[in-house]
Amino acid sequence: MIQARQLSAKRGARYISPEDLIFIIRDDRAKVNRLRTYMSWKEVRKNAKEPGGDGKADVDDAIDEGGEG
Repeated sequence: MIQARQLSAKRGARYISPEDLIFIIRDDRAKVNRLRTYMSWKEVRKNAKEPGGDGKADVDDAIDEGGEG
């Protein structure tokens, strides 16, 4: 997390982005895939909770994205 914070500071950003973490662990393919899968499911859950949407299409899209790699 310290390295990610330093990277975001070099970019001039206030917050750590997912790209900062991916850049740090880029040599470990398994970790990168797990992080991307986690982030895609987090997005699915967020979209499913939004009022007015059933979220069914988002689940299918996230599963398709997670399978690529």
